[in-house]
Amino acid sequence: MAPDCLDELPDPDRVFIGGSGGRLWDILQLVDKRLPASGRIVLNAITLDTLTSALEFFNNAGYEVEVTTVNIARTRPLTDYKMFEAYNPVYILAAVKES
Repeated sequence: MAPDCLDELPDPDRVFIGGSGGRLWDILQLVDKRLPASGRIVLNAITLDTLTSALEFFNNAGYEVEVTTVNIARTRPLTDYKMFEAYNPVYILAAVKES
């Protein structure tokens, strides 16, 4: 479980974080130490708390950040009709470490 297992891996130039188990800041700090300039982190966030925490980290650590929001809706029956039912959005953060 990250970040504990990361010591065994080689230094990355790209990192994907699909979940943090409540240890986002610890993971980002460790990855930031090992990521070279121009390295990239892509992170999925499903809560506003994770989004704001990641943005705070990236802004303070000097990353260039782009956030994309993905919204999904599926059809479901409503009497004789079908309607779209919205799911919660997912935020995708792409951060590049500046030189």
